[in-house]
Amino acid sequence: SNTNTGTSVSSAFATIAQALSVAPAGSTVLVEPGTYTLTSPVLVTQTVTLESDAANGGNAANTILDATGLPNAVVIEGPGAAGTVVSGLTMENAQKAGLVAISTSDLTLSGNVVQNNDQSCAGYTNCNNPGSNNGIPPGVPGSNVPSGGTAFTATNSVPCGNTLSGGSDCEALHLIGVTHS
Repeated sequence: SNTNTGTSVSSAFATIAQALSVAPAGSTVLVEPGTYTLTSPVLVTQTVTLESDAANGGNAANTILDATGLPNAVVIEGPGAAGTVVSGLTMENAQKAGLVAISTSDLTLSGNVVQNNDQSCAGYTNCNNPGSNNGIPPGVPGSNVPSGGTAFTATNSVPCGNTLSGGSDCEALHLIGVTHS
């Protein structure tokens, strides 16, 4: 957080989360060009337009949400977020999907780049290790790998989405209970 008003580039909020926390439904949150190293997924629960600031040269190539170590870069959730627009952003390096939308409708996702996500299973290696997908060793209750099994390695080439993959979906976008989008 900072004391900026968020009403101009010279008085921009420090984080996207701060801007969203004060943005009323129906507003536009402009994301200035740059790489944003996220400390938590960007959570959208009200109808907003979240987009790169094209007037200041922003586009998906230079407005990057880096979700390294996080499950997702952007989460759009709930009926209150119906009608949300996400445009001109790059969402990358998430452990799972770059963008996940849950129980909402009428989304518009355009002009985005969603790349290098699903890092919990990147390269089909140790998808089940600590710090990765579910971190539960083979054979332990809750693990998707049977006792004596191996956790998603290049040698057994378990495909994404298989129960041995730790439940990974290998996708850029994940829409759950989303309609008219």
